[in-house]
Amino acid sequence: MSSCWGAVDEIADEFEKVRFKPDIIFGATDDRCYNEYAVAWTILYNAFSQEGVDRDVAREALRAIYVTAHKNFRYLRWHDGNKEYVQFPGDNRKYEIIEKSKGSKKKVSTASG
Repeated sequence: MSSCWGAVDEIADEFEKVRFKPDIIFGATDDRCYNEYAVAWTILYNAFSQEGVDRDVAREALRAIYVTAHKNFRYLRWHDGNKEYVQFPGDNRKYEIIEKSKGSKKKVSTASG
């Protein structure tokens, strides 16, 4: 499931209470501008249509969204063992974003969750 302001904790809390729930909840944690949503959903749905809907694809899409749209997007994934949604990126989690343009060296930056 994706929605514009869909990755807030309250939505995950409500889905945890019901039998049928989405495996992945993807969205922003606050209200964003239309153009940021348009870029984010284009990246996400292109990735899902080309590579399938799974955890690794969602993570890579989120990294691309961080670079091009905004850092207030995240995804929540249902964890069967914990019986709750887990967040990516996690609190205070850092990961590398590698930007490479044609004919240039790689530029590595660190993003925090």
